[in-house]
Parts: sequence; structure tokens; C-alpha cells
Amino acid sequence: MLTCKQHCQGTTLAFSGSTFHVGRERETEVLRKRSKGFGSWQSGAKHTHMQRTLASSGGGNAGSTYPGQANAEQKSDLYKEQAAAYIKWRPTYPATFLQGLAKLAPARELLWDVGTGSGQAAVGLAPHFDRVVATDVSPWQLAQAPRVSNVTYIVTSAEMGTEELAEVLGGLATVDLITVASALHFFDVHKMTQQALAALKPLGVYAPFTYNMPAFATPRLDVAMEAILVAMAGPNYRLEAAKRECNPLDGYKNMHFPFEPVEGRTETEPRLTHMRFVWRFENVVGFMESTSYAKRLAEMPTGKELLRELEAAWVAGGEEQEVVFKLWSRVGRKPK
Repeated sequence: MLTCKQHCQGTTLAFSGSTFHVGRERETEVLRKRSKGFGSWQSGAKHTHMQRTLASSGGGNAGSTYPGQANAEQKSDLYKEQAAAYIKWRPTYPATFLQGLAKLAPARELLWDVGTGSGQAAVGLAPHFDRVVATDVSPWQLAQAPRVSNVTYIVTSAEMGTEELAEVLGGLATVDLITVASALHFFDVHKMTQQALAALKPLGVYAPFTYNMPAFATPRLDVAMEAILVAMAGPNYRLEAAKRECNPLDGYKNMHFPFEPVEGRTETEPRLTHMRFVWRFENVVGFMESTSYAKRLAEMPTGKELLRELEAAWVAGGEEQEVVFKLWSRVGRKPK
């Protein structure tokens, strides 16, 4: 596990059981995993949906509900070790962005947030809908999700069929808005599309969106982060991503998207906005801890050196700095 706590005379990075000392050694902050029940639950309500044990639920990642590059078992554990870090360190989606999506829905009765992870998008959208069903294959991530009175979290199987879908949602053709937040690239995109078409009401809206890795205030920081990404994913990771139909780096622009423009728009192409935050170095380290490649970085011989350069680049720019995330979205409504 990678954790970080700022100290005026140094920072310690504890990464998946291995500790990297950067500057003067100090006490390492430990993130606890909350021991919550798994299956289906709703804040303030009894378990009324599928009651699944950890062994039978499948599991997932920060939003993996359909088969993509990994098999169901791999998806179940992809973010298992990072679940607590994910809810603590991942950026929240802008309220204005989520409100804009909600306004596109034909009604505000039911939202389905697919691959909800630890519920960032579901919780942000909850004030705009009567009821929210937030699903994921990962009990580890759902255990971290905040409890909100109108949000029901449900552990689903990795290859959810029509019967299970109807059970989860309380029937087909019932959903006003479907969101998939920073997760669609883990899915079987074509199966997800078919599930969306089955779940949506007439003129219901499908809205997958995702953010990219952060951009920093100085070129040196960007170079240091890119070196880490190259070390983890290989020097051609951007070219490889570009070959995929569902590429999060370009807003899923090449993805098959058989939906019509929503009211007020003439197309369904990806739209770009930005999320801006003022971070400290501990936020950068926490964000890295929440990624699926955190363990690999800890195990690399050059991992310590890469992290030291990242910290040095940060310190050179100041204690607090702006970070910017590209936030892509594709939005369309169910064809008539």
C-alpha cells in the first residue's frame, strides 16, 4: 500500500507493504479498511435485493461490471487492495457537471450508476433523483461507499444477464439516466450497450464519462509522472490505448454508440470539460495509491527512484499546486 503524510522535513511513501523513504523518515499514515457487510444494502433500509456472499458475488474494480480485458476473478480483485485509498484520494466530480447530466434525463425517478466503485458519481447525483441503484462487481469498493438514503448499492455478477438486470433495477425499461463513471474501458462495451438499451425508458439517457491522468503545473512534474506511467504500462501505452475501441484517453470517440442526440444537441460526440484542484504532494501520492498499478510500482527496482523524482519535482514548484483532469463525456438518448 502506498500512503503519504506531508512533513516539513520529509515524506515517507509506504507502497503495498514496501516502504520508500523520501527525505527524513517519519510515521507512516495507515489507511484502514472498514469491515462492512457485502451484498445489497440501502442506508436506513433492510436488505431487499440479492443477498450475496463475498465468495459468490464476483467482485470488481473501480467500476467493472462487465467483462473486458480481465476475467471476472481478476476484476473482482483489481482494486481490492486500493479500495480504501480510492474513496479517500480520488477526485470528486464537479457538482455542475453532474447536475447538467441530470437535467438531460426525461424524468428524475431512477438513476442506474454502473460500475459505481465507491459511489462518487452515485452520491453526487443522488440529490437529483428519487432513487439511485449503484452496482459494481466489487464488494471491496462498495464497502467504502457513503450511505445515502436514496442510494441502493448492489453487488452484481461480472456477466450480468437480462434476468439479473431486471431483478437489480426492478424491471426493464425503467431507468431515466444511466451513468458509467471512469469505468467503461473495463467493460465489454457492446454488452454494456445492449444492457443500457434494455434498461432505459423511452428517451432515457446513457452517459458514460471518464477522466484522464492529472496534468500538473510544471513540465517537470508532467515528465516525472509520465516516466512512472511508462514504467508501469510500457513506452507505447498511449499507442496501444488508441487501438482500442473504448479508449479513455480520447473520450471513447471510436466506440460504437447507437444513441440519438439528447434534446438541445445535434450530435453524440465526446465533450470535454476540466476538473481543477489545488493539491499537496500527499494528494498525488494518495491518488497513485488508488490506481490498479500501485503494487507493480512498489515491486519495480526503479520505483523508489521514480517516486523520489516526482517528489523533488513537486517540492520545486511549491507546497500547494493546481492539478487539472480532462473530463470526457459521451451522452445520448435511447432511440425512438
